[in-house]
Amino acid sequence: MTGRKVTITDRTGARRSFLSPAGARILHAGLLEGIGLPHECGTGTCGMCKAKLETGEIDDLWAEAPGRKSCRRRGEILMCQSAAAGDVDLSLRADFTPPPEPSCQALSGVLRPLDRPTPDIARVRCTLEAPLRFDAGQFVLVEIPGVAGPRAWSMTNHTNGRELDFLLRRAPGGAVSEAIFERLTGEVVVTVTGPLGRAIFDPAERRPFIAIAGGSGIAGMLAIAARAAEAAAYGPHGSDIVFGLRDPGSAYLLEDLDTMASAAALRITVAFSDNADGLTPEAWPNLAFTRGFAHEAAADAVKLAQARGDRPIHYVAGPPVMVDATLRALMAAHAVAAEDIRYDRFG
Repeated sequence: MTGRKVTITDRTGARRSFLSPAGARILHAGLLEGIGLPHECGTGTCGMCKAKLETGEIDDLWAEAPGRKSCRRRGEILMCQSAAAGDVDLSLRADFTPPPEPSCQALSGVLRPLDRPTPDIARVRCTLEAPLRFDAGQFVLVEIPGVAGPRAWSMTNHTNGRELDFLLRRAPGGAVSEAIFERLTGEVVVTVTGPLGRAIFDPAERRPFIAIAGGSGIAGMLAIAARAAEAAAYGPHGSDIVFGLRDPGSAYLLEDLDTMASAAALRITVAFSDNADGLTPEAWPNLAFTRGFAHEAAADAVKLAQARGDRPIHYVAGPPVMVDATLRALMAAHAVAAEDIRYDRFG
C-alpha cells in the first residue's frame, strides 16, 4: 500500500508507524493497520483521539467537530478528522490501547430499509461484500454517499456474517436523517469500517449485566440481551436493562422490549425524563416504568446487585451528556469499579 507515513509516539515513548492513504482519516487508517489508537466514537464527537502534530501537515476534515473542544494545546488535532497531507509525526498524551479485536476491516455494503416502527425510527440492514467478525455490543462507522463524514452505528444483531442490522433515530435537520428517512427507499452502496467499541458482551465471562441506554444507545443493548438469551447467560439473579426516553410520545421498541422481558431472567425499566403523560403501562405488562433520568432509574438495580455480590458488568450507551452523567453516578455515587463499566458515547 502506498500513502503518507504516519508515526505516532505515546506518552511512554512507544512508537508506531503506518501508511495512511491520501485523504484517509488518520485514526481509521491506523485502526485498519491494527494499531491501538485511543478513541471512542471515531466520528469527531468525543475528542478521545486527540494528538499533537509534531511535524508535517494535515488536512482538517471537519473544523467544527464537537470533540475539538478537548484540543487545548497548540497543535492538537483530532485523528478521526485529520488526513495526512504528507509524512507526519504525532504524539499522544495517552498510552496506546490494545489493538482492535476483532480486527478492523473496511468493507463495501448495500444498505436498504427494513421497516419504520415509528415515523422517527427506522430499521435498516447492510449486506456486506464479505463476512465481518464482531461481538455483541460493538459498532461500525458507516459512510453514506452525499453525507460528509462517517456515522457510528451499533449493530442490533450479534451473529457474525455479512448482514448488519441497525436501529436509527431521526435527528431533525441531520444529514443522515435526510438520507435515511427521506431518500432511502431502495438500496444504496455504503462503506463500513469496523468493528469498533469495547462495550462487548462475552457469555464466557459468566457475569450478569446492567445495561443503561439513552435514545439510540439501546441498539447495542439489544444485541447484548439477545446474545445473553441465546447462551442462557443472564446470571443466577438475572440481568437488567434501563432505557431512557423523554416521554411516551418519543417511545419506541416497547413491544419488542416487552417480549424480551417476558423471560424471567431479564428485567427492563423504561425511564421518562420529561413526563409520563399518556402512558398506558397495562399495554406492556412485562415492563416497569418510572420518571427520571436513566442513571437515576438504574440506582435500585445497581444497589441490589451490590448487596447480592453479583458484580455485574455495567453497560452504558447513548448521547455524551447521558453517558457522562451515568458514569459519574456509577463511580461516584455507587463506587462501581472502572473495570466493571463498559461504555460508548454517541451524538
